[in-house]
Amino acid sequence: MIPFYVEYPRNGPNGCNRHESFWLSSNVNRYESMHWLAEPFTGSPLTVALLGTLFLLLLNARNSAAENVIATPPFLRLERALVGNHAVTEAALARETSMMRISALDLQKRQEIERTIQVAAFLQYGSHRTGQMYDFSVEGFQPGDVRAVRLRSGSFRRYGVRINEFNVPQGCYVDPVPERILLVYTRFTNTTLFQDVPAGYVLASPVVSVLVYDAAKLGTSEIPDQISVSTSFSLISIALPQSANSKCAYYFRTTTEVNVSDTDQGTCKVDHLGAFAIVDTVLGSAQQPHEHSNTWKIVLGSVIGGLVLLLLFALLVWRVSKYSNELKLSQMEYKAEQGETLQMATIGASRVPTASSTRTQATLVNDLTS
Repeated sequence: MIPFYVEYPRNGPNGCNRHESFWLSSNVNRYESMHWLAEPFTGSPLTVALLGTLFLLLLNARNSAAENVIATPPFLRLERALVGNHAVTEAALARETSMMRISALDLQKRQEIERTIQVAAFLQYGSHRTGQMYDFSVEGFQPGDVRAVRLRSGSFRRYGVRINEFNVPQGCYVDPVPERILLVYTRFTNTTLFQDVPAGYVLASPVVSVLVYDAAKLGTSEIPDQISVSTSFSLISIALPQSANSKCAYYFRTTTEVNVSDTDQGTCKVDHLGAFAIVDTVLGSAQQPHEHSNTWKIVLGSVIGGLVLLLLFALLVWRVSKYSNELKLSQMEYKAEQGETLQMATIGASRVPTASSTRTQATLVNDLTS
């Protein structure tokens, strides 16, 4: 084979200009132009399969990550009506940690006791003036454990009130808004009905409660309207004795749910009134590790998934590089097999191909023949 080739422009497919190479060969009777070769990314079924596999793995990893997200119990946020953007308010409400349940029997008995206390507070009001705190007697409670005070709704909002452990700040709203309200304070020293606390906690203080009623029916045993109280700026604080592991527990009045939240600077910070207590965490509780039991699974799955994707990407790059080299080699072999038939001549004891004198001679040949 002669070590040179000739290039000239020729119209390719769709009228496009391209250059073709013709190699001079002694074993071919005609010359043929080089065919159009396939592109590396469209001619390899293995490459297409690798790309499809990579896409499926990425989709599967995304679905697995969504399924393995840590399932946390729904947090019951304390109902907030007209709560401002005060930083202390938001920080305290964001520390709620869990919501558990108590028995329905305990809830029913507690509601019966609250009803008894409410009737006693209404019947024993007597001639007390508005704003004057008074004690009343209920069977099973010590003096001072149950007491009440009547306030005007407007005064309650403008000035707030302090009842034993409860410090209600200014700006609280009541709904509905009667002319006067009666705040009933109860201290449950006998916590038998409140012992069914969430797993991992133990009751560490008496249960204290402040409930608000419409004071229009004082002196009767009729069931008054329940009044809801919400804060606008500052939170209601409840000062109860506590330790380093203490948390606040809120007992719902109409459901068997108990909400446990963190304390704020040694006090319970809430935005509503109800029944509250201090609970301590039990050391060695099996509940705490369970909350994070799925974290290591997600981390391990993410690491393994990343390594698999990296390996597939490296394999894809290696395959594309290998195919590109094979393509170049096939082009060279194809050019070597294609060419133009030359006449053979005997020079000495060897037969070599020769080109006609009409062909363009190399500069070296011209110098030798001149």
